[in-house]
Amino acid sequence: MKGKKLKNGCIPARRRISSGGKAGSYASARTGGKQAYDALKKVKSPSKTKNICCHKCPNDRSAPNGYVCTNPAHLYWGTKGDNTVDQHHGNGTASKNESELRSDIRAYAYELLKERANGVISLSMKDLKSLIFEEVGSAYFGDSFLEFKKKTEQGEFAFDVLNDMGTKVKYVGEGSTRFVYQFKDNPDIVIKIINWPKGRDPEEKVWSGFKKSNMIDSNKWESDLKIQQRYADVFPRTFEVARDHTWILSEMVDPIEDYEALFRIMEIDDSIFPPNKKIFITLFRELVADCIKVFQDPDSSIRKIVFSNKTISEVSTRIEAFPTFNFDDATSEDDTRKIEKESNQTFSPFYRSYLEAIKKIVSNKQNGKILGAMGSLKIPPREFSPKNLGISRISKKLVILDASLWEKYIKS
Repeated sequence: MKGKKLKNGCIPARRRISSGGKAGSYASARTGGKQAYDALKKVKSPSKTKNICCHKCPNDRSAPNGYVCTNPAHLYWGTKGDNTVDQHHGNGTASKNESELRSDIRAYAYELLKERANGVISLSMKDLKSLIFEEVGSAYFGDSFLEFKKKTEQGEFAFDVLNDMGTKVKYVGEGSTRFVYQFKDNPDIVIKIINWPKGRDPEEKVWSGFKKSNMIDSNKWESDLKIQQRYADVFPRTFEVARDHTWILSEMVDPIEDYEALFRIMEIDDSIFPPNKKIFITLFRELVADCIKVFQDPDSSIRKIVFSNKTISEVSTRIEAFPTFNFDDATSEDDTRKIEKESNQTFSPFYRSYLEAIKKIVSNKQNGKILGAMGSLKIPPREFSPKNLGISRISKKLVILDASLWEKYIKS
């Protein structure tokens, strides 16, 4: 079906079959992106360095006016850096912030209503919800998620639905309370389902020591809008929630490979950490605990030092306690024993480096947000680790993946 050119010169991508909507209506952002790519390829082949289909006009893969332009005259081959919206081949959500996503959804819904009703809108609330769910949901979250949501709302077991979807979904990982899967037609979102065995007594505890209610509470805490507003950019954004909170849909977060990568992101020196893995992790957790105390305890001696106008090498004060480690003896049972340092003594090179690391960590605004939230929500220091941290694809900031909030949910 050849697209009709609009007054602005754009040729909207349209559905060629009735799947997901009426044939001839505007195609979803993902389908439109593919059509734009094919249209440009017919006119000009991509090169090895410039192989991303980019838009000159504003009607790119984010579909700000409800459609994606496929006019080759409005397209060009570029790099990922040339157009951050177009680089995801049809998924325009990755580089947008939350307010932009919401404004796009409103604009898209309005255009769809005008198209369907020819300027006269007469829809029941049920029809309106269905229209927004099918059209806008498909454009922003993909058809695979809509398939999953429909089946689970009809009573099918979430894990069974994902298994039946085969190659449409990809296993990402799991924790104490949830499995995480990614939809292949939208790699920027993940579905988190409670890992509760089908048919098991909800009052029993599984291998992780949790009951079903603990797992559901984990989803309730993470999807709580007030929690997300209060601790903005600390946790991944949540887009959809099951009525019974057995699953939540949230943004995909790029993982952090290891502690070396985490230290690069946090811009701290790793020279204070010993090569022994056991001692390394113990020291790092102690460091995180002290960072949390900086935000939670106004009278903390470490807080007074790191926020002093003097440099740490100039400060001489009494420290209530600080960690010391035997780097040579990995079998030591007391790797976290405390010692006192009197005010008339200077800090050892190790402890000065330790305090410098704390100062650098807590002085970073995003680190401060996360550590402050951990203190307020009583999230244990062990959760601040590479496997539980990542980079948000929306905010591009460090976020904590699983808050370990499985205590009884209290609505805020």
